[in-house]
Amino acid sequence: MALLRALIAASPPPTRRALSREFCRRIGWFKPDGGFKDMTARVTMLAMHRDGLITLPPPKWERGRPKPIVFGPDTEPPLFPAPTALDDVRPLDPRTVVRCTREGKLWNEFVARYHYLGYKTLVGAQMRYAVHDRDGWPLAMLGFSTAAGKLAPRDAFIG
Repeated sequence: MALLRALIAASPPPTRRALSREFCRRIGWFKPDGGFKDMTARVTMLAMHRDGLITLPPPKWERGRPKPIVFGPDTEPPLFPAPTALDDVRPLDPRTVVRCTREGKLWNEFVARYHYLGYKTLVGAQMRYAVHDRDGWPLAMLGFSTAAGKLAPRDAFIG
């Protein structure tokens, strides 16, 4: 706590991002890939700030409302009947989806249009995939993230 308070009191005051990165550097808090665990540090520091244990510098940016997802023609339901056998679509082409790319935008649109809960930003560590058929048509959008905090809607949907 003394180190954290000393870093916060530095002049000029650090940004929250700089504070978390410097804290991680000083205590040797790294992810397995060698990067700082600064997001975990930021979440923890924010909780400590809310509990009154520390006083963080004000945020540099105010969070704005997320832009609404506009559906393009690529996510329209297909005009042809869905395949009924796996052999009709093989070989499958699973692709890693990277945010801020065309594929990332399409992934968001498909999930917003077809997922029973709509689109929500994935939290924590995450991986997203798009599975395409042999002709390049999308078959599935998969998203994996850290454990969900609210499972009741999923459980109700599954039954």
